[in-house]
Amino acid sequence: MWEYRDFQTWIQNDCEETDETIIGLDISNNNLSNIPKNAFKLRELKILECRSNAIKKLPNEIKNLRKIQTMNISNNFLTKLPKEIMYLTELKVLLCNNNCLEELPIEIGCLTQLEHFDCSSNGIVTIPNEIGLLVKLKAFYCHLNHIRKLPSEIEYLTELTMLYCYGNKIYELPLTIGNLNKLECLFVCNNELRELPNEIGNLSRLKILNCFNNKLTSIPETIEFLTQLKAFHCQFNKITSIPKEIGCLKCLEYFYCDDNLITYIPIEFSQCENIIDYDFSNNPLVKS
Repeated sequence: MWEYRDFQTWIQNDCEETDETIIGLDISNNNLSNIPKNAFKLRELKILECRSNAIKKLPNEIKNLRKIQTMNISNNFLTKLPKEIMYLTELKVLLCNNNCLEELPIEIGCLTQLEHFDCSSNGIVTIPNEIGLLVKLKAFYCHLNHIRKLPSEIEYLTELTMLYCYGNKIYELPLTIGNLNKLECLFVCNNELRELPNEIGNLSRLKILNCFNNKLTSIPETIEFLTQLKAFHCQFNKITSIPKEIGCLKCLEYFYCDDNLITYIPIEFSQCENIIDYDFSNNPLVKS
């Protein structure tokens, strides 16, 4: 076990030898402006934690960590990811949230073993088409950025179970989103969506659909096929009616549709036999 003084010496000095016994390194919360050069000599390293520092750049030497599986570089000041990340082909978890990223490199598509990717809370404007190459991805967090649309290539992420893209500027969802047949959680709230595509009905395993605070005017009738849906949030939109197909959602427990323009609640809503809580407040409902 390293003592503090040994660790400080390791950070400050350039060591020639490598230690092949080290597979995990945590240098988080050390106010570092750079990752120590010695870290890139740990050829057997599988876990690198360097969150909550003051790192502005990842050096090209990052490519030396060919066996890395988990890399947490969140809460720093990174402005870009280097193209050399293409060599980290065993990476399964990449956390680069809460930085200053404005884009993702196309080389992100080389990380074909990636299962968990968090690039939230940055300044990213576009998601590259190469995201579709991450065919093992199970969780993708890109919320709180400046993204305007998701690429159609997202259809190839067939292992995806969680997609969080709320708090962006997304004005439409690709029709290919319907191919994500393992998706369980979809958070698209606080965007600029004007409609949900009919293909949303293909998400037969979806359990949570959160699309509140957009510009939606309707709910597609294809929601009848979301037979596993438990929570549906669509409040603070401009929805004028609820389709009668809402009654097909036998697993629905929570339905929030307040602050819309709804005048009528279909009688079929009473068929949602497992409902626990719902809210239709602040709608111009007409009394029957």
